[in-house]
Amino acid sequence: MKLKPVQRCIYCGAGDVPLSDEHVVPFSLGGTWILPKASCSDCAGITSRAERDISRGTYLALRTKAGFPTYHPRKRPRSFDVIAMMPDGSRRKISVAANKYPTLYPILHLPPPGILTNAALQDTNPEIRIDLAGNQDELTALSAGIPNAHGLEFPIQISWDSLCRSIAKIAHSYTVGTCGFVGYTQLLPPLILGDYPYLSHLVGGAVTVKESRVSKSSDGLALSIDPEGHIVVNVDILGGRLPTYSAVSGRVTNWNQFMTSVSHASREGKPEYQHSLKTRFGFNHDWAIEIVRSVRGVVERDFPQLIAHWPLINGFAFDAYALGSSHLLIVLRNSDDTVPSGPDGQLKISAIGYPSLPPIGDDLPLWREWLAINLNVTSDEWPMIVPVHDSGRSSANADYELFTEGERDFWDAQWQYLINCQLAYASTRYIQFQAIPC
Repeated sequence: MKLKPVQRCIYCGAGDVPLSDEHVVPFSLGGTWILPKASCSDCAGITSRAERDISRGTYLALRTKAGFPTYHPRKRPRSFDVIAMMPDGSRRKISVAANKYPTLYPILHLPPPGILTNAALQDTNPEIRIDLAGNQDELTALSAGIPNAHGLEFPIQISWDSLCRSIAKIAHSYTVGTCGFVGYTQLLPPLILGDYPYLSHLVGGAVTVKESRVSKSSDGLALSIDPEGHIVVNVDILGGRLPTYSAVSGRVTNWNQFMTSVSHASREGKPEYQHSLKTRFGFNHDWAIEIVRSVRGVVERDFPQLIAHWPLINGFAFDAYALGSSHLLIVLRNSDDTVPSGPDGQLKISAIGYPSLPPIGDDLPLWREWLAINLNVTSDEWPMIVPVHDSGRSSANADYELFTEGERDFWDAQWQYLINCQLAYASTRYIQFQAIPC
């Protein structure tokens, strides 16, 4: 499955060089999500080395036994070596056919990423527990076939470094693919490229984030954000045979920009939600954010003295309702939370009783009355009716270009009424504030 092309290297940022597609989870580990045009050749070489340590080293036998995908099926190992310890103290290498080789692989249990637990930075292995998982029946059968051996050794290369870098690469590419680049600081590229030695600070065992503001999950990956803004990606690979690992891929620095980017980063131009007609993912958020952004522009230009008292621009939330098949109603209201919140889908409103669609400028008083009676919209809530046109560009401005002349007339009438009402609201708040004795 291909996500939106990135058009620059997600690790070093280069955009003027040839770029290759990047699997979010390596193909060799069963990954199906692809970021097109996302890695330069230098960075691809670095990430590939870490992945090879995992897929062709530590877990090669497991991948072969379980039939994980490979680009080179003819090069799959036909056998694996086992060391038999003989009664005379010698050690004998025995080649075991792949289908007879026992399922045996290491499981690394890691502490949570140190950045989340305030652990001290360390560039050595943290406290790790290693278990060995295997199929006892297969081990018994192999031992029976070598009756003189006192014991068997299974050469397994364990690279904590490569595992951490591979987990980091998965978490970073998933974050970019689903959230874009905007509104947060990326933490993992230096670690992935080998320039940041404190692996355990950003990569570790599973983390549970409660009440995350953003939650995305697919194919063994789950992204969430803790109250401090840390973007945490939980990673399951090898079909759940390993523990869940976590990587902190970034930290949100601008919630407004971040939420806007998240609303369409991976889905631009694709119909994701049904509004009788199909509209893009994040359509509601695009318009709510654009309305408030435009209000802020008017206030900063014409009423700067009122900016601290003007509704919505210091924090807002919204509800969204479908008006038939062609219009969206957004009801904005003040919020103490600077992160805009509202639904991706729309609630349905019964067609009975509301003024006719499409509305015209003269209909505005009828709509105001209907909203007050039927939706209990109060004087400190701010409704806007939006014609649904999907430009496919995740841009309210681009959608506006598709409005008909009549739709623009009604929009202008709504807009002027909105500004006048909010001006009266802010002026009253300003006067009340000035009257408070010092």
